[in-house]
Amino acid sequence: IGEIEDSTSRYVSLEFVLGGYPVEANYDRSLDLLTEVYVYDEIITAGSVKLDSLLGLLQDKFTEGDIPEGEEEMTIESIAEKTAKEYIADEIAQYGFVIDIEDISVVEELNAIYRVENTYLEGFEDKRVMFDILMASDALVTDVLMIVDGDPVMLEGKYTLEELAALVASETDFLPGVVYRSRPIHPVVSPGAAVQGRPADWCHARSCHRL
Repeated sequence: IGEIEDSTSRYVSLEFVLGGYPVEANYDRSLDLLTEVYVYDEIITAGSVKLDSLLGLLQDKFTEGDIPEGEEEMTIESIAEKTAKEYIADEIAQYGFVIDIEDISVVEELNAIYRVENTYLEGFEDKRVMFDILMASDALVTDVLMIVDGDPVMLEGKYTLEELAALVASETDFLPGVVYRSRPIHPVVSPGAAVQGRPADWCHARSCHRL
């Protein structure tokens, strides 16, 4: 839920998961209506809709034309899952990752958390990556496991897809079997470039690494 600056404020920004769909909307407290409803960065309606009518609207929107002939038994939940996986695959690909939709699975449908496995950044096939992606939290990734030349490396913390791509593409000499922990910040980084602004510290049991 968004911050309520004033108890008399009429509009409140909301972020929630409904039927497996991550929703962003403005809530009109006076009329008990949602306006400017977005799902996967796509506007669903610029008008007003009641909360108890929203799920039906989303189901109509995302199931339209999506059920192949002979597969009418597909459930509303499976359609929501299919839509989410396709969106996630497109988002990941935008940052240079190579992904097969079959390598995306559901971790927590209620909270729109999905797991991505066996992906890699184009040009860095020696670094395979697995992570969870939080669709209700601006597609941040967490619980990152990177396999570097066959050795596992854990990256703890939350990152944007842009940050993750930059870390994979970096020249950091990751040590196998080590858990790296980031500060609770999201530095802006670019492949092959130094961290801009405040640096990120990467720590394990013996020392800290500064990117």
